[in-house]
Amino acid sequence: CSGPSSSRLPVPLSTDSSSSSSKSLKIFYFNARSLLPKLDELSALVTLYSPDVVCVVETWLSSDISDSELSLPNFHSFRLDRSRHGGGILVYVKSSLSASVVPVSSPIELLLLSLTFRHVPVSLATLYRPPSCPNDLSSLLNVLSSLAHSVTHNLILVGDFYVIYLTSSPLLDQLHVISDSFSLDQIVTQPTHFSPSGTPSLIDLVFVPSFTSPSCSVLPPVSNSD
Repeated sequence: CSGPSSSRLPVPLSTDSSSSSSKSLKIFYFNARSLLPKLDELSALVTLYSPDVVCVVETWLSSDISDSELSLPNFHSFRLDRSRHGGGILVYVKSSLSASVVPVSSPIELLLLSLTFRHVPVSLATLYRPPSCPNDLSSLLNVLSSLAHSVTHNLILVGDFYVIYLTSSPLLDQLHVISDSFSLDQIVTQPTHFSPSGTPSLIDLVFVPSFTSPSCSVLPPVSNSD
C-alpha cells in the first residue's frame, strides 16, 4: 500500500455493539440473505446500536428496487447489485461522513469506499465471495494489489469470504497471505454461521489494520440471516 504519511494515523475502530464512543469508527456488518424483508429489523438494530457504517452482503436486490425503498434515516447508501439472483452488497454510511465509491474491476463482488473519519482517510472494502467462486483467493489478492494506489494504510476489509476460518486449509493459508500483505488482523472470533444440523463455522470476517485496538462482538442472527 502507499499513501501520505498522515494516512498512517491509527483509526479507532469498533465493531462491538456495546461500544458507544463517538471517537471510534463503529461498523455494523450484516449477512442478510435477502435484505428487503429484513429492512425493518435492520433499521431497529441501527437505531439501537448507532453505527457509523452498515455493511450488508447477500442483499439479493435488483434494479427494480429503488434506493428510496432501502433508505435508512441519516444514512447515504452505496450498492452493488448482482445481475442475477443472489449476492449483492449495500453499504450505508452516516450522512455526516464523507464517502465515495472507488471504481473496482473485480471478478468477485467487491464494493470499495473511501471514507473520512475524524479527518483520517479510511478505505472500506466490503465483499461477497459465493460458493461458486474458483477455489482460490488469487483474484482477491490481485484486485487489492492493483488498488494499492487508491487504498490508504487504514484498510478495513469485511465480508463473507466463504473460507472456514476455524479449520486449516489451503484457502485459509491464502487468506493469511492477503492479511499479512496488507498488515491486517482478523478480529471475529465467534461462529457467524450454523449449518442446518447446527454445526458452527466462521466465514464472515472483519480485517482491520494491525496497529488499531478494535473491539468486536457477534449478535444473534436476524431471521434466517448470518
